[in-house]
Amino acid sequence: MSLETEKNPTSPSESHAESAPALRPPLAETIEALALLLKLLQDYAPLWFTKQHEQQAVRALQENSGAVNASLQELFRLLESYAPAWYQPEHHQKALTALQSMDRP
Repeated sequence: MSLETEKNPTSPSESHAESAPALRPPLAETIEALALLLKLLQDYAPLWFTKQHEQQAVRALQENSGAVNASLQELFRLLESYAPAWYQPEHHQKALTALQSMDRP
């Protein structure tokens, strides 16, 4: 056994797996981001966030369907357009990451 192996008894693949972030399925990321934006919009209830927007997002979350993607895109578009002060960079980044994950295979 080499000195290097004695110092680090885990194999390279084991140590890499521990340090690499776990990949999440795009739908899970999208659902989480949609739920976050929906909660934010429900809490602040801006006038431009209509009952139709809310119902569409709630229905998409309940059904866990392809409508989740469309609903997330719509809420993201609204928030980016109106840019309220309570829409923080971390909200933007979470939604953007989820939207980008939808484009990945």
